Amino acid sequence: MADLIYTDGKRRMLAHLAGQPLKIMLLGAGYEPDAAHAVLADVAAHEIVGEGYAAGGQALQNLAAQAVGAGAILAADAPLWPDSSISARYAVVYDATEGGDGPLLRLFDFTELKTSDGGPFEIVFDATGAMGLA
Repeated sequence: MADLIYTDGKRRMLAHLAGQPLKIMLLGAGYEPDAAHAVLADVAAHEIVGEGYAAGGQALQNLAAQAVGAGAILAADAPLWPDSSISARYAVVYDATEGGDGPLLRLFDFTELKTSDGGPFEIVFDATGAMGLA
């Protein structure tokens, strides 16, 4: 048998993260994703600026770890910036416990520039939630 991570172990890892202050921050089109980036300071220079958006992004709300099949997800409410005028290509989830040195957890690639012009900017998570472990 191959090595494995038990399903409940995956859920427990994500449950631990659900107890942390996780935030989601928007990045511009000039950012080049790099798996070697480890902390918020590695991507902070690419954070967007715009009406209705506060530096550092926003806290993820209603975090909950759930087992899904042989995997687990960290579910969260869809982040929303109402009445905003912003453009972003990426979003990054990070642990805000350590401020500017908070570890990066996940990158979302919108595949193109996503824009709001005085209206809502919302990120709707897919089946993998804010984080997922297969």
